[in-house]
Amino acid sequence: MFVIGWRYPSIEWVKLNVDSCSRGNPGCAGAGGLIRESMGSWIKGFAINTGICSSVRAEFWAAITGLELAWDLGLHQIILESDSVLTVNLINYQPKYQGRCELCFGC
Repeated sequence: MFVIGWRYPSIEWVKLNVDSCSRGNPGCAGAGGLIRESMGSWIKGFAINTGICSSVRAEFWAAITGLELAWDLGLHQIILESDSVLTVNLINYQPKYQGRCELCFGC
Protein backbone atom coordinates (compact mmCIF):
# COMPACT_ATOMS: atom_id res chain seq x y z
CA MET A 1 0.00 0.00 0.00
CA PHE A 2 1.17 3.53 -0.71
CA VAL A 3 -0.14 6.99 0.03
CA ILE A 4 -1.25 9.21 -2.82
CA GLY A 5 -1.35 12.92 -2.15
CA TRP A 6 -1.19 16.31 -3.77
CA ARG A 7 2.14 18.11 -3.66
CA TYR A 8 2.56 21.86 -3.81
CA PRO A 9 4.20 23.23 -6.94
CA SER A 10 7.28 25.42 -6.64
CA ILE A 11 6.76 29.13 -6.10
CA GLU A 12 5.79 30.94 -9.32
CA TRP A 13 4.35 27.71 -10.75
CA VAL A 14 0.74 26.54 -10.86
CA LYS A 15 -0.58 23.01 -10.91
CA LEU A 16 -3.30 21.84 -13.26
CA ASN A 17 -5.02 18.63 -12.16
CA VAL A 18 -7.33 16.98 -14.70
CA ASP A 19 -9.51 13.91 -14.87
CA SER A 20 -12.21 12.47 -17.08
CA CYS A 21 -14.75 9.70 -17.27
CA SER A 22 -16.80 7.92 -19.87
CA ARG A 23 -19.84 5.69 -19.62
CA GLY A 24 -18.55 2.92 -21.84
CA ASN A 25 -15.42 3.13 -23.91
CA PRO A 26 -16.37 4.88 -26.12
CA GLY A 27 -19.40 6.41 -24.51
CA CYS A 28 -20.86 9.62 -23.14
CA ALA A 29 -17.91 11.38 -21.58
CA GLY A 30 -16.96 14.42 -19.57
CA ALA A 31 -13.84 15.99 -18.18
CA GLY A 32 -12.73 18.63 -15.77
CA GLY A 33 -9.90 20.09 -13.86
CA LEU A 34 -8.66 22.77 -11.55
CA ILE A 35 -5.73 25.10 -11.32
CA ARG A 36 -4.06 25.82 -7.98
CA GLU A 37 -1.25 28.18 -7.05
CA SER A 38 1.92 27.32 -5.15
CA MET A 39 0.21 27.46 -1.74
CA GLY A 40 -2.61 25.20 -2.92
CA SER A 41 -5.27 27.89 -3.25
CA TRP A 42 -7.82 27.39 -5.99
CA ILE A 43 -7.45 29.71 -9.01
CA LYS A 44 -9.93 28.36 -11.54
CA GLY A 45 -11.81 25.18 -12.37
CA PHE A 46 -13.72 23.83 -15.35
CA ALA A 47 -15.96 20.99 -16.46
CA ILE A 48 -16.80 20.05 -20.04
CA ASN A 49 -19.03 17.62 -21.88
CA THR A 50 -16.76 15.90 -24.40
CA GLY A 51 -19.59 14.08 -26.17
CA ILE A 52 -19.26 10.44 -27.11
CA CYS A 53 -15.61 9.43 -27.05
CA SER A 54 -13.07 7.19 -25.37
CA SER A 55 -11.72 7.83 -21.90
CA VAL A 56 -8.33 8.69 -23.44
CA ARG A 57 -9.88 11.34 -25.68
CA ALA A 58 -11.83 12.80 -22.77
CA GLU A 59 -8.65 12.98 -20.66
CA PHE A 60 -6.80 14.63 -23.53
CA TRP A 61 -9.58 17.23 -23.86
CA ALA A 62 -9.34 17.90 -20.13
CA ALA A 63 -5.60 18.50 -20.42
CA ILE A 64 -5.87 20.73 -23.49
CA THR A 65 -8.81 22.72 -22.07
CA GLY A 66 -6.98 23.24 -18.77
CA LEU A 67 -3.75 24.28 -20.44
CA GLU A 68 -5.59 26.77 -22.65
CA LEU A 69 -7.45 28.15 -19.63
CA ALA A 70 -4.21 28.58 -17.67
CA TRP A 71 -2.51 30.25 -20.63
CA ASP A 72 -5.48 32.61 -21.10
CA LEU A 73 -5.15 33.58 -17.43
CA GLY A 74 -1.52 34.54 -18.05
CA LEU A 75 -0.19 31.46 -16.28
CA HIS A 76 2.71 30.05 -18.27
CA GLN A 77 4.61 27.95 -15.73
CA ILE A 78 2.26 24.99 -15.48
CA ILE A 79 2.62 21.51 -14.04
CA LEU A 80 0.05 19.14 -15.52
CA GLU A 81 -1.09 16.17 -13.42
CA SER A 82 -3.28 13.45 -14.88
CA ASP A 83 -3.90 9.82 -14.02
CA SER A 84 -3.54 8.98 -17.73
CA VAL A 85 0.09 8.22 -18.57
CA LEU A 86 -0.80 7.99 -22.27
CA THR A 87 -2.30 11.49 -22.26
CA VAL A 88 0.73 13.02 -20.54
CA ASN A 89 3.09 11.19 -22.91
CA LEU A 90 1.14 12.39 -25.94
CA ILE A 91 1.61 15.97 -24.77
CA ASN A 92 5.25 15.67 -23.59
CA TYR A 93 6.69 13.31 -26.20
CA GLN A 94 4.74 13.92 -29.40
CA PRO A 95 7.30 12.47 -31.87
CA LYS A 96 7.41 9.14 -30.01
CA TYR A 97 3.61 8.89 -30.09
CA GLN A 98 3.13 10.49 -33.49
CA GLY A 99 0.96 7.67 -34.85
CA ARG A 100 -1.34 7.71 -31.82
CA CYS A 101 -2.60 11.26 -32.09
CA GLU A 102 -5.81 10.02 -33.74
CA LEU A 103 -6.76 8.98 -30.19
CA CYS A 104 -6.89 12.65 -29.27
CA PHE A 105 -9.30 14.02 -31.82
CA GLY A 106 -12.80 13.35 -33.02
CA CYS A 107 -14.89 13.84 -29.89
